[in-house]
Amino acid sequence: MRLVKVLAIVAVVGAVALASAPEVWAQCGTGPRFFASIGGGGAAPKSRVDANAADDAGNEVGRMWASSDSDLGNNWGYTDPTSGLLVLSPQDDPRDPEGRCPSDNSNGDGSFAWWTVSQATYRGFDGAVAVAACETSTCPGADQTFLIEDESADGTTAYYVAARTNYDPGGTVGGRNWDLNKPIGNGSDNLVPIREFPWVETTASAKNGTDTDLTLNIGRPNGGGAAIDMGDGTYPNPGQPDTAIIGRIVLYEHPGPSDPGRERRADCGGGDSSCWGTPTATIPYNNAAISGVVHTVDCGDTSEDVWVAAGFVFEGGANDVSSLKVGKALLVQCDPQIADPDTPIRPGARSRSLERRDDTGRRGR
Repeated sequence: MRLVKVLAIVAVVGAVALASAPEVWAQCGTGPRFFASIGGGGAAPKSRVDANAADDAGNEVGRMWASSDSDLGNNWGYTDPTSGLLVLSPQDDPRDPEGRCPSDNSNGDGSFAWWTVSQATYRGFDGAVAVAACETSTCPGADQTFLIEDESADGTTAYYVAARTNYDPGGTVGGRNWDLNKPIGNGSDNLVPIREFPWVETTASAKNGTDTDLTLNIGRPNGGGAAIDMGDGTYPNPGQPDTAIIGRIVLYEHPGPSDPGRERRADCGGGDSSCWGTPTATIPYNNAAISGVVHTVDCGDTSEDVWVAAGFVFEGGANDVSSLKVGKALLVQCDPQIADPDTPIRPGARSRSLERRDDTGRRGR
């Protein structure tokens, strides 16, 4: 398995929307294929997301991929500045992670965005592939995962919602080929909150020469108490565990005087190296809270603080998918004058108990 992680959903338009759907792309010979958690007419159950904890100002990143192999049915790509054409790119390409089918309709062709305002204050998934505004790497026709990542207005924490469901060629419910109400609402109307990315919290720390040994809980914030499971931000097919979407939690580090923010690939002036660098530790996710993780931080350079933050690796079959955001950062102060450091990990630090992987999700060899 390989790296990646974070959240998603979408809405189908029923027969009325079909009449006003955007121009059909030749990608799928049978025409548009719809995904949705809302819309679909009065008889179709609807699931909405309360995203008000996040910035929710159209700056989210929305991605989709075939659950069995993220190289298929994905929307990552970028617009070539010379030709103006959409170009297929790796999932971690910094130019535009959702350029082939942006959740906010930044393609600007007048068609719909698929992370849609619903009932004035909520959001829902409502879109289609094989249309001018949404071209995927291949024509999808199987289990598909949908993910939304956003951050708070002040940039201190990140949020996600992710859903996975099977393909229904007949669009049995409200014309939805991927009925995202099924995993989110289990066939009934439902309102769910967007969930916060995992925090990294210390429950104990100790100096060990130039290292600092930390005992960590990784989960939703709980003030240093028992860790809280992150799985309630994911919505797999009914009967599937959360591990059908979340594969691993990964830790990233940034040395410096301030938190560089929630964008994992942000450039801090280091050329090809992002602020958060490559993962320093990988922790398997097993449908449970993560607590008591022992992690060693290299504090050999006592002049620098180290910031540690957690991200997700989402299941993508042959090619797992890494989150583009990271959660709220933990500050580790390496100054020996500070008796009880309160931080995460330095680049290059590794936990003896955690598996190490590179940024593509491949196990280190």
